[in-house]
Amino acid sequence: MVATGPYAQNDGVRLSQSSGYKLVPEIGYPTPGSLSRYGWHDKKLPVICIEERDGLKDLSSIWPRFDIGMREVFADLSMRDRSANSSPTENEK
Repeated sequence: MVATGPYAQNDGVRLSQSSGYKLVPEIGYPTPGSLSRYGWHDKKLPVICIEERDGLKDLSSIWPRFDIGMREVFADLSMRDRSANSSPTENEK
């Protein structure tokens, strides 16, 4: 799981703790044209990408792993109103 941009970090931690998936800052190789490149680097929209195992047969097993984390994400509105926060830092630009 990759959380791109500082605004995605808290939610990334919640989802990582809920699912047991490791949260990493980068996937480990260049990803031009990826959602995180476009969302964060081009548009400054936080992005969380989750890579599922190849060949996963039972897709119904995915949501239960993220259920608690998603509920926490939607319940916490503190980072949703960016106008209430200070201007982006140099790392966010």
